[in-house]
Amino acid sequence: MVPEHGGRDRVAPDSLREVYFTGGLPPVGFPVDDIYAATYDRMRTLTEHYYDRLPGDRERFATVLEASGKGLLRTPGGEVMSQRTLRPIGHQLISHGRRWIT
Repeated sequence: MVPEHGGRDRVAPDSLREVYFTGGLPPVGFPVDDIYAATYDRMRTLTEHYYDRLPGDRERFATVLEASGKGLLRTPGGEVMSQRTLRPIGHQLISHGRRWIT
């Protein structure tokens, strides 16, 4: 499989004999609330590291987030981008170390 932007993978359909889908191993012995709490803590840490590197982006992102909350932000396809859809995109870009807010 070849990773493609947008979370999809491309495969030539006739080139595969068998396909195995894998995922992360589920936590054993930990309540799911603990796992989510750890995930949120990690995202908070990554976000703060990003803003430490590029402090001006904090205010820029707040402005973009506010615009999305008012329905003023649109995707290239014309759909309204809500705060809920904006946040994961921001975290993905931050995790790849890209400065994306202009």
